Amino acid sequence: MPTFNADAIARLADLTKIGLAEGGAEALAAELSGIAAGWDAVAGENVDDTPPWTQPLQPNPWRGDKVGAMFSQEEAAAHSGKSGDDMFLVPEIL
Repeated sequence: MPTFNADAIARLADLTKIGLAEGGAEALAAELSGIAAGWDAVAGENVDDTPPWTQPLQPNPWRGDKVGAMFSQEEAAAHSGKSGDDMFLVPEIL
């Protein structure tokens, strides 16, 4: 099982320029050690006789794409704020 200590966490935080609060390295080391211990417990289980899990196919909750009535360019642009040359005109942002 990997173990984490406050010195290693503080060194990594320094290398990556991550600021840690006072006592943050100790707390993070304890938390990471707990996560590693939990992972080791799961990894140590014998799952050879366990069948793989599958997700049943769910019906698509969205409607299918169907071509319906279409607007002409003039009809589509009629309710826009501004248009020109058969395009919508929008403010430049860059």
